[in-house]
Order: sequence, then C-alpha cells, then structure tokens
Amino acid sequence: MRKPSSEFLDFGHHNPTPGHHDGACNGAGISAHHRRPRLLHRAALCDPLANAVFQLAVFEPVAGIPEVLQSPCAPTPATKRPLWLRLLRGTFVTVGKIGLGLFLLFLFAFGPLFVSYWQAQRARATVHVGMTAPEVLHAVTGWSGLQVISHLPDPDNAGINDTLAVSFGNSGDGAYSVYNFATRQSRDISEAEAIAIFQGKLHDGYGWHFLYTYNFFNQLVSFVVVFGPDGRVTQVSLVGHHWG
Repeated sequence: MRKPSSEFLDFGHHNPTPGHHDGACNGAGISAHHRRPRLLHRAALCDPLANAVFQLAVFEPVAGIPEVLQSPCAPTPATKRPLWLRLLRGTFVTVGKIGLGLFLLFLFAFGPLFVSYWQAQRARATVHVGMTAPEVLHAVTGWSGLQVISHLPDPDNAGINDTLAVSFGNSGDGAYSVYNFATRQSRDISEAEAIAIFQGKLHDGYGWHFLYTYNFFNQLVSFVVVFGPDGRVTQVSLVGHHWG
C-alpha cells in the first residue's frame, strides 16, 4: 500500500449536509499516517469533498517508491557448455592425468640412477691425465666402493690379466674401510694407510687402475682411472651403469 500523506485532515471545519451523518466527524486535526485506516475512512465519508481529499492523501504516489513491488527475479541458470567443448575438456584432463602418472613412474624408476650418474660424473670431472694416485684419492669423493685392480701379464693369452688387489669402502670424512677375510671384520683406516696397503699389493713395472662405484638406491654407476707403471693417470673412462 502506498505511504499515507503526512498532511493533516481537518474534518471538523467542514459543514456536512444535515442528516448526512449522525455525529461529529472523528478525524479533526489528526494526522493521516497516525490514524488507523478504518477511522480515517469513517471520517472521510462525512462529506464528498472530505472524502476526495482523503483519497488523495491516502493514495497519493510517493516519489521514489515504484507503483508495483516486484518480487526478486529467480537466478538465471548457467549456460550449458556445448557437447564438443565438454568432450574436449574431458580428453585434456584424461591425457594430463596419464602424463602425470607416467612422469611419476619414470621419476621413481630412473631418479636414483640419475642421482648416481650425477655424483659419478661430478667426481670424474676432478680427475685428469698426469695426476698421481694420492692426488686422485684426495680429489674423488662421495663414492661407495673403490677397487684397486692390478695389471699382471697373462702367459696364456700373451696379454694383461686384471687381478683384484684390494677393495675399500667409504667411511666418510676421508676415512676408508677395509675388510679382512681372515678375521671377517672390517676396520677404518686413513688415506695414508690405504695407499700403503694397495701399493704393497702392486707389482713393479706394471700399471693398475681404480674402479670407483657410486650407489644410490641400488643403482650402481662407476668409472675407471687407469695408472701407468710410473704411477700417473694415463686414462679416465666414461661413466657407465652396472646392469644386473
């Protein structure tokens, strides 16, 4: 309903026709918006002119208020994507999941191998031709195993026979570990002691080589440092992976 006017309707000052109503009007001096509609309507019926004024006051349009109060509009449903777009999106999602799964599988399978290869390659880069055995032992770090292979003549094949002289383990912080087959125990030794042990097992006039092995989650990678009879490096092999 429209807001009643705030003007006063003074129905007490009009002169109704005799017999038009039984008593005095009940709306004199009362604000229209302070009186109940039933009382105002009774007062307005006292006279046609007062009734017209009452109708204008009660039903006068108020600026800023719409004529008809509309209910809130229902939310518009979201536009459905075309079928081809939904199929294309689903295909991309499926292909992405498969690609991610293959990447993780590849990472778990070959990640340890990459780590071992990187460690061995970094160590190999510190070795160059002409270095002595102590210099190589000091430069190469991070390995898991070191085998000293002696080169001996092979009378049967008129060539060189590679014979294992000694094996060392890496105890960390520059320490070596050597296994005693007689006592079946290993003990830690210094670098100087390791040099004395393998030099005592070599043969004068023949060369030898170091076989460095790097192991990360059972992925073995190695490279070889070859020494000549003079005790200096003559060759450094490429890094390779031990299969099986």
